[in-house]
Amino acid sequence: MTGGRGRRRAQPGPIHFHRSTSAQSRAMRTAARAVLKPVFRLWPLTPGGVGTLRHIDSLATAVWRPEGCDYRKTTLRGIPAEVVTSHRRPTLPLEDTTVLYFHGGAFVLGGIGTHRGACALLAERSGATVISAEYTQVPNGSVADSVRDAMTAYEWVLDTCPDPTRVVVAGDSAGGYLSVKVAELATERGLQQPLAVLGFSPQLSLFPDQDPEKWARATRQRDAYLPLRRITRLRPFWLPAGSTLEGNVSVLDAVGQVYAPVFFTACDDEALYPDIEDMTERLAAAGRTVETHVWSGQIHAFPAFGAALPEAREAIMLAVDFVRGVLRDARSGREAG
Repeated sequence: MTGGRGRRRAQPGPIHFHRSTSAQSRAMRTAARAVLKPVFRLWPLTPGGVGTLRHIDSLATAVWRPEGCDYRKTTLRGIPAEVVTSHRRPTLPLEDTTVLYFHGGAFVLGGIGTHRGACALLAERSGATVISAEYTQVPNGSVADSVRDAMTAYEWVLDTCPDPTRVVVAGDSAGGYLSVKVAELATERGLQQPLAVLGFSPQLSLFPDQDPEKWARATRQRDAYLPLRRITRLRPFWLPAGSTLEGNVSVLDAVGQVYAPVFFTACDDEALYPDIEDMTERLAAAGRTVETHVWSGQIHAFPAFGAALPEAREAIMLAVDFVRGVLRDARSGREAG
C-alpha cells in the first residue's frame, strides 16, 4: 500500500492504492449518501433549477475562509479570481511556483468559496501562490466558454507570474477537465506547457456513455453522491447547439497533446474512476509521467474538502511532493546536459 507522507511506492506502475479510511471520511461518506445523493437525483435539471444551484457558492464565499491564509480578489483579463497565499511555513516548499486552480461542480455549481479548502491547503503545504479562477458556468455559458476562460486565465498567469516555467494547473472534477484541457491547448497554441497537471477526481469526458463497456462499469460503481446517469442529462447545457469546443471534446483523446507530468487522485468506487484509470494507462503507454492515487471509502473529489479530512491532507501532500519530484527531475536533466 502506498500511503503517508512522501512518495513511497510499494506498488509497481503508475496507480497506487490507499485502503485505510478515517472516521471523518466515513462520517462524510454517510452524510453524502443520506443528503447529497437524494438531492442530486431529484433536483430539476431545467434552466431554472440549474440556475438556482449557482446561489450555493454565494454563501460559501461570504462565510468560509480557512485560517492561515490571506485571500485577495483579483481579475484575470476580466475573469474573477482569488489569490490565496499562506503566512505559515510551508511543509514542502515550491519556490517561485504558481498554482492555477479550477473548481469542480459539473460546470454548474461550486466556485471560489466552496473550494477554498483545497486552495488553502495547497498554499500552506507548498508556499506557492494559488490563484482560484471563477470560470463561466451553466446556465451563463457552455463548456466551450469554460475552456476559453481557463485558457485566458492560464495565459494571464504565464504573462504575470515570477516564472512561467513553474505554473501548475490543478482542479477537481470539472476543474480537472479544464486542467488537462489547458495542457492540451497549450500544445496546440504553442504556449509554455504547465509544470504539472493535478487532477482530483477529474471529469475526463463529457460523453462517458459512448464506450459501452466502460459505461457499464461506471454505472455499477457505488458512488457516494454522484448520480452519473443524471449528470449526463446536463449535456444539452454543457454543449448546446451551435457551441464550438476548441480541441478534443473528451480529454481522454488528448494524450498526444498532453506533455506535462500528470497527478490524479480518485476513490475506487466513484463513477468517474473508470475514465481516470483509462487516462492513466493511456498516458503511461505514451511514455508520459503520470501518477494516480486511489483511495477506498472516500467521496468524489474529497481533496476539495481540504484540512477537514486526513485523506485530503495526504492527497494534497502527495500532489505537492509530485511537483517537487518534477522539479528535481528537471534540475537533474539540466545538470546532466
